[in-house]
Amino acid sequence: MRKSKWKTALVELLDGVQRELGPGISNETRSEIASLRRRLRVPFPTRNRKRFELELVEFLDSKLVLKAATNRYLGKKTIAVVQAAEAALKEAEAVLQKCREKAPGDLPN
Repeated sequence: MRKSKWKTALVELLDGVQRELGPGISNETRSEIASLRRRLRVPFPTRNRKRFELELVEFLDSKLVLKAATNRYLGKKTIAVVQAAEAALKEAEAVLQKCREKAPGDLPN
């Protein structure tokens, strides 16, 4: 995964978790999330990605409220991804069906 997509994915994760936490988020948690965001904004060597990911997972698992917010956010994302995959499979099935209906001599060169 390219560095820009990796950063975007992690920022979206942090944004989503913060949205799930709602306005009642503690100042400590808010500042920790802001700190992680700041670290993503500065030049980030590729070799440090794994360490940052481990720190992020450790942070998200550090409190029950963070863990629950992460699960809610990822659950919503998972539903959307599965629905998109189902739509793509239906579209692919329709294309395959059209190809099956054509006789081998009917295919264009």
